[in-house]
Amino acid sequence: MNAIAAELSTALGRTVTYVDVPYEAWLQDDLKKADLPPHVDEHIATMARLHRDNRYDRATNDVTELLGRPPLGFDHLLRNTPAPQPQGRS
Repeated sequence: MNAIAAELSTALGRTVTYVDVPYEAWLQDDLKKADLPPHVDEHIATMARLHRDNRYDRATNDVTELLGRPPLGFDHLLRNTPAPQPQGRS
């Protein structure tokens, strides 16, 4: 996550830092307050727990096989994704 924050910093031209929020604090202070349907809440909580436990920490060549070329990388995504625009009031 620190590497992603560094890439965001470069792309945005300002410092972006990663803050490691403890899982239980995030669950109570952020996810529960989002007021999502229970099944969505549980799904997101499970995915976050699996990420925390490095259960998704593996590399494959699936993208290369599907696209017939290597992935372009996070820096390409940052350079080619428009910045979100503020929403106007209705």
